[in-house]
Amino acid sequence: MSMDSRSPIEAPLDRPSLAALIRGGADRTEVNRHQVDRMNLSPVLDDDRGSDLSLTLRACAEGVRA
Repeated sequence: MSMDSRSPIEAPLDRPSLAALIRGGADRTEVNRHQVDRMNLSPVLDDDRGSDLSLTLRACAEGVRA
């Protein structure tokens, strides 16, 4: 059976897999951090949103693994 983006999850996601998915997001954010930095997501423009988001995602992945 082929799964597409609209298909329901058929099995629960285990902790190592969830942590790997979050780390993947952190890696992509780190690679593209300069593009994220240019987004003005709040009234304060601090030019490090990409780095902040990447670090936050890494901390989330570590929390899931623990």
